[in-house]
Amino acid sequence: MHQNLDRFKNLQTSIDFGGDYQPRNDANRKEVLNFISPYAESIMVAILNAERKFQNYACENNIARQSNNFAAVNMTSLITQELANLSEFHINNFSRGNMEIIIGEYKFWVKKVDNNFQPRFNSTKSTISRVNQLSHYEDDQQAILIMGYQLTDDQRVSAVHLIYRRGTEMIWAPINVGDLAAQKQEYINETLDSNHIAEVPMKVKGGRQVSQVG
Repeated sequence: MHQNLDRFKNLQTSIDFGGDYQPRNDANRKEVLNFISPYAESIMVAILNAERKFQNYACENNIARQSNNFAAVNMTSLITQELANLSEFHINNFSRGNMEIIIGEYKFWVKKVDNNFQPRFNSTKSTISRVNQLSHYEDDQQAILIMGYQLTDDQRVSAVHLIYRRGTEMIWAPINVGDLAAQKQEYINETLDSNHIAEVPMKVKGGRQVSQVG
């Protein structure tokens, strides 16, 4: 008996994009790292704001939050929204129901990723072309970087990485945005501590102590 096996096709390899699709610009890891570092803290604050809003919503919907896609769908939308609120970031709807963040020469696609930094996406021609770093338009040549977040079992953000893939190939090692932000915050705290002006007690007549700025 003939069986329809179309649903088993690997769409990433079976779609013929033809000459209408051109490779996007390459993204250099060092350049991306230097570019994103000043924004790392703002990005993480925005993501934590999204996490807080998600947790409030999830607590009000204890049954719904147990659905497989509840966290990925809602957290992704909230993170995209909070990032779009940053003055340097701009939102773009590249297809119906799909949004990306644009900053400088880069486009960020917010996605939940697994432990191998692999995102899940709908197998449409539009999304697969983006995953393969292909563009159908001359004015849309920026590299697509995935702002990949990971979740704990209780649906809290455990890590955020910038990921550069072409199809199933990882082009370079992911950039740990959370670590960049934490390092920057630590540096600022250390700088503030080193610049702190200590008060040195100085004895005066009568046995009283006053503070002298040292």
